[in-house]
Parts: sequence; C-alpha cells; structure tokens
Amino acid sequence: MGSLKECLPQRLQTTRLFLELFDNSDAHYTCFFEAMNSKTAHTTMGDFGIRTRPQFDSLRKATRLYPQVCQGRHIDTDIIYFVRLKEEPQPLIGLVSLGQRSQVAPPDMGWAILEKYFGHGYAPEAAKELLRLCQEVIGIEEMIAWPGESNLGSIRTAQKVGFVDGGSILNEDGTRHSIYVLPGMKINSDLVLTFWGDRKEEGGGQDTLVGKEH
Repeated sequence: MGSLKECLPQRLQTTRLFLELFDNSDAHYTCFFEAMNSKTAHTTMGDFGIRTRPQFDSLRKATRLYPQVCQGRHIDTDIIYFVRLKEEPQPLIGLVSLGQRSQVAPPDMGWAILEKYFGHGYAPEAAKELLRLCQEVIGIEEMIAWPGESNLGSIRTAQKVGFVDGGSILNEDGTRHSIYVLPGMKINSDLVLTFWGDRKEEGGGQDTLVGKEH
C-alpha cells in the first residue's frame, strides 16, 4: 500500500485558501504556537503548555494515525496542513489537522485559526478540504471532532464541516465531553480520550469501540 507521506499532496487549495503540508519551517512552528496560545485558545480549549518545538514534536508523535485507519499504509508523517490566504501578502492564518489519540478511537480532526482572522469562515473552509482529502485520497472512513464544551465557535465549525452530535465521551479526568461524528457513526460512551494520546494500547488487539449504524 505504500506510506502515508507518499499520498499527501504538499499543497491543497480552496476558493480562498492554500493549505500547505507541515514542513518543519520556522513559520509553521510560529503559527502553531500563536494559534494554540492565544487568549481565546486558552479560554476555550485550555492551556496545554506547548511552547517549544520539542513539545509540539512530542504531541505529533503521540497522536499519529494508526495504519489500520489508513488502508494499512506505513505511517511516516503527520496530517497537519497550515492555512494561508490566497490574497496578497498571503499570510499564514492557522492550521487544520487529523490525529489519533487511541487505537480504539477514530481519528479526530482539529483546527486553530489566529484570532485576527476569526469570523470569516476560514476554519470550516479548510477543514472541509482536509475531510475530502482524508476520505477520497487516503480512504479514512471514520472521523470525529472533539471541541470543548465552551468552545462554541469550534462546535459551529464542526457542524459546518458536516459533523453531527455523537453523544459524549470521557476525558481522562473523568469528565464528559460532547463528541461530534460523521453521519452514520456511533461512539461508545465509555470511550476515554486524552489530548496527549495514549499509545499504551498499540498492538493490543482490542476490539474497536466505534461502529457504523445500519
């Protein structure tokens, strides 16, 4: 089947945006830190303490996809696209990504837009293109979105992308969080997710907790 990296285009585009695959550049790291550590991000998502390149790299490693959701491809990269306006001077305005925090959970899609670019619909526009890539090119059938309870903007983005209410799941601290799924999916309410992922189950052969409704 080959590797995940082989099937990821370096650039995608929508009507207003370019999406460029993460390339370890200073610009991409800087954009990530600014998006994740803004006042709004800390209020709606929480402060995950990601301030340095090694911390971001640790998160990427901990939340890479598993081969079984990518048609058996070798997982040799992350699915993180940084978003740039097509309008001159084509600034970076945020990112969209797909990660997997547990072998027994489907991949979850995330997005983060810089505060100065809020309110223009850039997040759903970019996320819809990422969804298309994941479904049509990579063959990923099941995805979820996991916005925080108070993150109303992110909840609206999930709905605009096409995610629907999927009930709730447990966070590692025992609290429940709303989960959004693609139509037709069903999530086991006992599923536990953590932001930093859980690789303990890798190779454990546990049955999936996610299935299609018929």
